[in-house]
Amino acid sequence: MIRRVVLALVLVSCTTAIVRAHDGPEHVIEAIDAEIARAGATAELLYRRACERRALRDYSAAEVDLLASLKLDDAFSPAQLELARVLARRGDSPRALALVEELLQTDEKQLRATVLALRGELHAVAGNTTPAIADLTDALAVRPEVEWYLLRADVQQTAGDQQSQLTGLRDGWQRTASPVLQHAYCDALITGTPQHRAEAAAMIEAELLIGRYHSAWLLRRARVHLAEQNRRAAEVDLHTALNEVQSRLNPARPDPTLLAERNAICRLLGTAPPATKVDLDD
Repeated sequence: MIRRVVLALVLVSCTTAIVRAHDGPEHVIEAIDAEIARAGATAELLYRRACERRALRDYSAAEVDLLASLKLDDAFSPAQLELARVLARRGDSPRALALVEELLQTDEKQLRATVLALRGELHAVAGNTTPAIADLTDALAVRPEVEWYLLRADVQQTAGDQQSQLTGLRDGWQRTASPVLQHAYCDALITGTPQHRAEAAAMIEAELLIGRYHSAWLLRRARVHLAEQNRRAAEVDLHTALNEVQSRLNPARPDPTLLAERNAICRLLGTAPPATKVDLDD
């Protein structure tokens, strides 16, 4: 699955008066609409609304906003990058790549890295793994973005190059100290050779000795057990992990990450997940 590339240094910040981090896209759009009605449209506001519309997969409306943003400021690079992404999602890769190639003429190092990562994403969506990996590697040489490491790892997995995937995730983890990359590295190790699984097992045991919550690491240890045909040990870890997840879930507003974790546990156990308010409402 192709993950979203973060625009990092070129993204425009929105004030907390317009949007709060916990608001969903619909609420953010409503707030931006109100700000536009109050003070008028700006390139930044139209761009931000387009981002939220893309999150809702309303690509047509997002494209309209981005074209309007660029009409107000034709040199506004975040809107140009977002437009390329929206065009790709709409299946218009030629226009998207043409926009990206134009942006690559910049001499600004950080912006060029962002554009390279976006071109890598577009190549990946098109199934062109070799240029995708090359572009993402060049972008990462400039800036160690976690999302770019994850995207490159996805592409390397698709290309069947597990050793490069493991090396890249390990180097990214060491370079950024990101727990997200540590988790991705461990997950990739579990699917590898017995030696790789042994490294994963050692990492898992170390993590189980620290921290308050262990369900995610118990799930990983269960996967190691299953890869080694030890179903009984796996089931012990899976049931322990499931009990912890259930104790942490808020029935009224369950955490999506915990729901996903619970579903993964139940799939390995071969059982249906216990019903929650969200499940019942659906």
